[in-house]
Amino acid sequence: MDVSNYEDKGGTVGPHNTEISKISITAQNRSSISAPVILNSTVTGNINIANNYFTGPGAEVTGPGTEIMDTSTLITEYKKSLLSEYAYITEFTSRAGEQVLLNDRYTDPLIIQKHREKKERETEMRSRGERFFNTRETNQRNQNIRLDQLFGPENGSKKVPRKAVILQGDSGSGKSVTAQKIVLDWASGELYAGFFDVVFHLRCKELNGLSGEMSLLDLLDCSLTPNEIGQILKDIPQRILFIIDGFDELMLSGTKESLPPKPDIISHSQAIVCSLLKGRMMRESFLLVTTRSTAVDKLENVLKKPQCFVEIMGFSEKGVSEYFRKFFEDEEFSSQVYEQVKIHEMLYTACFIPVISWIICTIYKRKGKDGVVTSELTTTTSIFVISFSAQRMAPKKCLEKL
Repeated sequence: MDVSNYEDKGGTVGPHNTEISKISITAQNRSSISAPVILNSTVTGNINIANNYFTGPGAEVTGPGTEIMDTSTLITEYKKSLLSEYAYITEFTSRAGEQVLLNDRYTDPLIIQKHREKKERETEMRSRGERFFNTRETNQRNQNIRLDQLFGPENGSKKVPRKAVILQGDSGSGKSVTAQKIVLDWASGELYAGFFDVVFHLRCKELNGLSGEMSLLDLLDCSLTPNEIGQILKDIPQRILFIIDGFDELMLSGTKESLPPKPDIISHSQAIVCSLLKGRMMRESFLLVTTRSTAVDKLENVLKKPQCFVEIMGFSEKGVSEYFRKFFEDEEFSSQVYEQVKIHEMLYTACFIPVISWIICTIYKRKGKDGVVTSELTTTTSIFVISFSAQRMAPKKCLEKL
């Protein structure tokens, strides 16, 4: 840069000890300024150096070898990385390197969009076997919703879609697996294709292990660089979904830490998540928050509005049958196991919880062909005891995974 090309607002430039009151150097679109130097001069007054990153799709960031691709290209590359990362799940008893395709296991859970009354819950708890499933499905008739309906206006109205959805459920009801399925289906173009351009997934249990300060750009640890994430957040904030998985596990500090208002501001991970939840940061984006039922009231008080409350209730009767069929490669054996379990009302009732269905199927897979095991499975306690024995794992390790 030739010094004669500067913009001088009231100052002068000379070869020795020259005083410059104000200089503004501006690069035009798609151009850059690299290391401007003023030699043998003294600069007085305030000095402000600003880097205006992410001026739109195709913008370039000055620096050695730093170039940001257009947003659509970044998203395409991001989807490719998610398809490989989210395609598999690690089950409770998996050894190193053992994984199962998510789509080979996933069964749609029963999700309802209403608050259940105490009497309805009590009636359900007193039921067993087929009567239990019939009671649930009768009570929830016309209340069930699909994953693609979570953010749509209620009952097909023309209202503005809700910005935040609470997906609550008891332990083992399938909240985290459902969150992973949402990410996988979005990346493959099967879900929210016309609604969300980008989906980011934050697991609260993992956030608790982070120390030190960082920005949201650093927290969204994925195949994209912080600069690339920053470009996406700036370009299309209204078409981004953040999934915050396991709010009940988030260890919030007792002190009232100031919440960062922008994605590039440094803070603690918990403060960043709270800023997202409250809508202080990324106000235009959407949120899906999974949590256990015990933390719903706490979450509702901090979550931005408008909100939508839905409950994941585990499997329906059809869902239990489908899960058994998917779990066993042998269709005939799958049918035999399902019929044996169905005879025992207590055992069959427990299968509405996905993790219980997995435990029972695992026991049968390892022991079932050697003889009938349903006579040993009479209570929830016996299910877990036999499960621990069948896995040949240390109880402590198994309990940690469950």
